[in-house]
Amino acid sequence: MVVAGGLSESNVSDFFVAGLDANDGHKLWDYLSPGIENGFLSALALAFAPDGVVVTGVSEEAHALSTFQVLKVAPATGTVLWKLPITGIAPLYNEGHAVAVNPTTGAVAVTGFTQNKQSLDLTVTSVTADGIEAWRKVVSGVGARLDRVDAALALAADPRGRCAVMGGYTQNTAVGLLGTVQDFTLVKSCGGELRWRRVLHDTEPHLDNAALAVAFDGWGNMFGAGRIGARPLGSQAVLVKYDRRGHKLWKTILPGLDVRGQDEIHAIAVDSNGDVFVAGEVSNRFVVFKLDGLSGEVAWPPSVSDSPAGTANALVLTPYGSVVVVGAINGSFAAVEFDATTGVEVSARILLPGGGEARAIALDPAGVPVAVGSVLASGFGNSFMAAIKFSVGAVVWSRYLTGTGGPGINTASSVVVSASGLVIVGGSLTNTGTNADASLVALNADGGEQWRQSLDGTAHLSDAINALALADGAVVAGGFLVNTDNHSTGIAVALDLQSGTELRRTSFAGNADFGQNAVAAVVTHGNKAIVAGVITDADTAQNMFMDVFDVAPDQPLAREDDPTRGHLRRDRITQR
Repeated sequence: MVVAGGLSESNVSDFFVAGLDANDGHKLWDYLSPGIENGFLSALALAFAPDGVVVTGVSEEAHALSTFQVLKVAPATGTVLWKLPITGIAPLYNEGHAVAVNPTTGAVAVTGFTQNKQSLDLTVTSVTADGIEAWRKVVSGVGARLDRVDAALALAADPRGRCAVMGGYTQNTAVGLLGTVQDFTLVKSCGGELRWRRVLHDTEPHLDNAALAVAFDGWGNMFGAGRIGARPLGSQAVLVKYDRRGHKLWKTILPGLDVRGQDEIHAIAVDSNGDVFVAGEVSNRFVVFKLDGLSGEVAWPPSVSDSPAGTANALVLTPYGSVVVVGAINGSFAAVEFDATTGVEVSARILLPGGGEARAIALDPAGVPVAVGSVLASGFGNSFMAAIKFSVGAVVWSRYLTGTGGPGINTASSVVVSASGLVIVGGSLTNTGTNADASLVALNADGGEQWRQSLDGTAHLSDAINALALADGAVVAGGFLVNTDNHSTGIAVALDLQSGTELRRTSFAGNADFGQNAVAAVVTHGNKAIVAGVITDADTAQNMFMDVFDVAPDQPLAREDDPTRGHLRRDRITQR
């Protein structure tokens, strides 16, 4: 027997599922998805599938106040087989209320609502038996509806620092009840002027195309990589090359196996010959590819069939002729080193025990890799912020960090290493009374902590640092804070490299009282920082944006109430 509902303690309620013995009713197992401080979380409906139990209701994920949650558990043990959080445009109120399962195929249909503006919209979602969202239909009433949702997710600057290209997605042509088509988009800006915008269309309308990584080569050519929905019920990993004038030179779809899923590229590196290395997930595998920079042809591997299960999130080229890739393999924090010429693994894999995921990597001055991410801690949903230095398949040092609150959301998403070997880690740490805060931790060359800084929004919810870059004598961090209106505000903060003292803080928010505002990527050139992300305006909804500002430590500090905030220019990219 399986029961589901809400488990309340004090003023907090949790999404709760339990298995009971059918004979005497004693509890066999339970699943608890706790929120931070919400009193309305609950499982609201369940249905049996051929291989499990599917439950929907209201849960809470790090990126949203409430989540339309769908998950499948094994009825005998309570093991989570898959979990699919669903949210609308606004990261506020989203709820699942009913579920049905096809007894033959195991396909799932769930209904509830998502918040896409001020109103709550009826939402019906079809989910495959293995937990992949097949389609979603959102039905709005007669009230005003905004369907322009654009965001920058990646950023790169050319070697001269004069031009930058941002990658992300824009939503364009409307397609009936499906809303608007989401397109893979690259935008180049030079000296404050928009030079060109390129949108990569696929053969059918899809809702989840995006550029997730961008890079320049030494000749000013640009690469964009991510996902494109070129097949039903999934996406393909795509890499495209443009010259400096925006002419497309080639496009390559990474070859995978005949497996449905969301294939995508997460990271790009370009070597001195102009050849390209990409890391990502193809056919549910941890993959790295090398492609010829002139033709776009795959140099290696010949197939992903021998690649391990998991996902590759970041990579770096070493001065020793190798490429190091990090991510997750079979659910564990992983790092793998490959020969850059042949693609052969050249050292033992780094696999940290306990489960987790590596999200970013950088090299120290001697070319030794440092990787960061998260490692699971005891208790449901708890994790450590993890940082490791390793060489030739052996861990040099490792650090597992928490905030003052101890167990909770502690994770790293970015890392940079200074010329002196100081390691700066960015992400979230759970602190007492403020929950998950946007945090930076500086570790010396031996892994000892030198300083840390945490930034908290006024709502004391889930704040995060998404990206880091080094400037002269400073580190620049980009991310978001959640404030008392439950709306996120994008932030870029410059800290003194040696002490962690805050030098300048710049905020980014549109004029809407809903939606997302966040900095997703940061690059620097000298004392100037370039940031990109998403801003939400009342008339155009989410927009891609790029901003440039001076972070020189000898400049006057920008106050929180200063509207100019040291900006040199801001480009807002909208689709109308």
